[in-house]
Amino acid sequence: MCAQRLAVEAQDKKIAILFGRENSGLKNHELDLCQTLLTIPSNTAYSSLNIAAAVQVVCYELLVASSEQVAKPELRDVPLASSAQMESFYEHLYQALDEIGFINPDKSTSIMRRLRRVYHRAALDTKELDILRGILKKSTAILHKKYD
Repeated sequence: MCAQRLAVEAQDKKIAILFGRENSGLKNHELDLCQTLLTIPSNTAYSSLNIAAAVQVVCYELLVASSEQVAKPELRDVPLASSAQMESFYEHLYQALDEIGFINPDKSTSIMRRLRRVYHRAALDTKELDILRGILKKSTAILHKKYD
């Protein structure tokens, strides 16, 4: 599933795959910047793979998925939103949620992490992202007008 999604996204934009450190994986702030998270199922007696093995498995899955994608490419009339556009959206979303009092500073990291996952699964295109940003902008404008 993850490999197929990456194969589709790689048709429209550059992608990067991050592997964690051998001894500790990726840190939370690094995971927050990832658009898709994956785990490789392994034997419960050996719950993790070394980096070389993980890279081999992921590359193999990407090769298989990209071969399948060549046969049936997804047609898009609008490009997927870039990582920079998504990061800008997340900042805008956080600001709007803060302004309406939805974000609790103690739990904002957890909430934003979950919201990031929701929006990344949606694989938003640039027009969809513009619509969401328009909603945020209009909502906060109404809020300011109400309290001014």
